[in-house]
Amino acid sequence: MNTLTITATDTVADVHRKLRDVLQAEDLIDEYFSLAIETDQTFWKLLESCRWVACYAVTGDSEGHFVHVDLVCGYDQEWTGKALHLITGKTFLGLAHAQKIANRCAELLGA
Repeated sequence: MNTLTITATDTVADVHRKLRDVLQAEDLIDEYFSLAIETDQTFWKLLESCRWVACYAVTGDSEGHFVHVDLVCGYDQEWTGKALHLITGKTFLGLAHAQKIANRCAELLGA
């Protein structure tokens, strides 16, 4: 199994590229795996301002399944429920495959 090393200076785009490279090496990406946000902030700085990494599969509107990698933001006075969408993947190999990709992203990102 491949690993993922995220440095203190890695931007979200760097993390996306590293994550995509691992998923491709493991033959998990069949359609696309794209960056959903443009920012020059480091991944760790964004994670500090939020609280959790969330990786999950969802059913598409017309066909296929999507994989989302989000940062879920935490608490002010009460739960805010805000999420910052970072990465979107798509597969046509079914929900179980989308869940496999999401689970692998969670493992690699320490979600």
